[in-house]
Amino acid sequence: MSDHFGQYRKDINTVYQLLGDEQSKFIYGRRLLYSLTGDEAVLQDMVDRVVRSRREWQAFRKELSEKAARNKMVIYGAGIWGHILWEETKDIINWDLCVDAAPEGKEFPVRLWKLADFIKVYNGEYVAVSSFKNQDSMYARLLEGGVPAEKIIHAGQAINEMTEGSAYFDLKELGPVKEKEVFVDGGCYDGFTTRAFFQWAGKTGYAYCFEIDQENRKAIRRNLPAGNYEILPKALWSERRTLSLAAAGNFASSVAEDVQEGSACVEADTIDSLLWDKGVTYIKMDIEGAELAAIKGAEKVIREQSPRLAVSIYHKPDDIFQIPALLHTFHKGYRFYLRHYSFSYYDTVLYAVT
Repeated sequence: MSDHFGQYRKDINTVYQLLGDEQSKFIYGRRLLYSLTGDEAVLQDMVDRVVRSRREWQAFRKELSEKAARNKMVIYGAGIWGHILWEETKDIINWDLCVDAAPEGKEFPVRLWKLADFIKVYNGEYVAVSSFKNQDSMYARLLEGGVPAEKIIHAGQAINEMTEGSAYFDLKELGPVKEKEVFVDGGCYDGFTTRAFFQWAGKTGYAYCFEIDQENRKAIRRNLPAGNYEILPKALWSERRTLSLAAAGNFASSVAEDVQEGSACVEADTIDSLLWDKGVTYIKMDIEGAELAAIKGAEKVIREQSPRLAVSIYHKPDDIFQIPALLHTFHKGYRFYLRHYSFSYYDTVLYAVT
């Protein structure tokens, strides 16, 4: 073990002993080995075993293969999820083309057509809707264009169920839903995780949505009906201060301590100072590498209120052991679980439950 990791040997071992099941220990080992070696094959093995080998995904691949034996196959949607669908099925499906409502400026590994042009010459192909969040409108466009419902494949829904759609609320060790759940959504992005929280917690739940990106805050308002939540345009950190802002208008917006003259800035604050008296029961953080600092700013809430936590631990190499080790120093009663929610190397989540 390198000198860098050697100095953390005790923390690494302590965290391992606190992991609650074999899947968590496997993911922990793969992540640690990757942090030590940088060998992406280690993470590839993790994704293969944890995600691609799941019975549900194998059943979906079999369904696609059977359809491909009967007719040509088309992907609808040239965005990120369309690329995921192609990448994860190219070994069994010879996709004929990809169609998109606005293909201008986009690239795809197979022929890319405009949806309107495809509809004009539609000839019985199976069409796989690759998006989950836009699947309803995409499905409606196909039906309006004359594509029969039995020829439409809800691929985006299948991908979502295997990845981010099951994140944060699928772990049975979270325990029963409390009479009033109070959720901190650190890195709310487009509001879909908060929406999933309300589906899990029911009408009595309340959410505090932290989002630093103005465009993302607009998306939250579009995706969440008015209700029991507040949107806070602040970064979560270890102290109250000003940070520089890298606004991306997507899930990758981030902050940094080095504030340059003339750069965009955002005010940061702590969970302890903002939400100490709110009865927080569950904290989720996916804040592009600021998780460790934000946890330091939630020490009092964690020590005294024992909220569940779901924290992304893939942004920085040391997060895999430093974050649970810090949580353990704050609260000796936590048990830890690790789950992975992506076909890529991202989206590994640490759960802390009592």
